Amino acid sequence: MLPEQFFGAWRRRSIAFDGGEPTEPARVLWLQAGDSFADLRVPIASDAQVEAFAGTTACDPPRLTWTHTVDWHGAFAGFDCGEIAWRDGLMIERGECELDGRPSVYEEVWERIDDGQDRTVLLATDGVMVRVGRYCIAMRDRRPDGGGFAVRSARLVGNDWIDVDVCGDALSLPVAYATTGDWHVAELSGASAPR
Repeated sequence: MLPEQFFGAWRRRSIAFDGGEPTEPARVLWLQAGDSFADLRVPIASDAQVEAFAGTTACDPPRLTWTHTVDWHGAFAGFDCGEIAWRDGLMIERGECELDGRPSVYEEVWERIDDGQDRTVLLATDGVMVRVGRYCIAMRDRRPDGGGFAVRSARLVGNDWIDVDVCGDALSLPVAYATTGDWHVAELSGASAPR
C-alpha cells in the first residue's frame, strides 16, 4: 500500500521546465485515496486542452509511479514517474517528460489542501471516482458505443456538492458516494464507508 503521507487532496502550486521560472498554467487537482488516484488539469488559457487521468500509484522511494487506467488523451503512455522530495511542508516532484517533441526536465510543487482522512473510491468497467475529504473527481473513458470521455470534479461546500469542472457527458457521473448504475465501492484500506 502507498504510504499515508501521500494520501489527500493536492493542488499544484507551480511547474517549471528545464530550470526555467515556475509558472502555473492550469488548475490542477490530484486526489490520492489508498493506491487509487485521479488527476484533473484544467488550463487557464481557453485554447489549451483539459487533461484528466486516473489509476493506481506505487511507491519505490524516492519515486512515485502513476499507472493510468483511464486517460483522456493518453499523454503519459500508460504511466508516469517522478522523484519526490519534501520542502517546507510542500511535496516536490521532479522527472522527465516530452515537451514540444523533445525531452524535458520538470519540477512540480504540490500543496496538500485536504488530509484525506475521509476517502473512498468507486469503480465502473470504464471509469473511476475518487473522493478525498471535500473533493471528488469522477471520470469515464471513451466507450465502445461511441460515448465520449467525461470528467466531473466537485467540492463539498457546507452540506452540498458543487460542480467545479464538468467536461463531456459528465452529469451522468457519480459525485461523492452516489453508487448508481454500474458503479461500485472499491476495496480500499482505510476508506470510509458510503453514507
